[in-house]
Amino acid sequence: MTILDYANKAFSFPLPLNKEVDEITITILTGDEVADILYLDGSSDHYDSNNERATNYYDGSYIPYSIRRGIDYYKAWLERKDSYDGMAIVEALRRLDERGH
Repeated sequence: MTILDYANKAFSFPLPLNKEVDEITITILTGDEVADILYLDGSSDHYDSNNERATNYYDGSYIPYSIRRGIDYYKAWLERKDSYDGMAIVEALRRLDERGH
């Protein structure tokens, strides 16, 4: 899986092959994506695209994938161009789902 920092530099990490993902939450701090991965077995992982951030300004958070909530915008989210684009993609798809499209 890959998350982006404020300068669109990719930070990649492997998801465990022996665990099924339940939910992915992306938080944007000062333009950097931070991923929290929750697995069906109740365990979790936390990944930050930039560990050298001087200040944490909360820009928002969203869920591109969740089994229990019935959310699957993951493939569309992968097409994002920057961290803010990812939030806009998920929000647009969520609004369409609410309208029944």
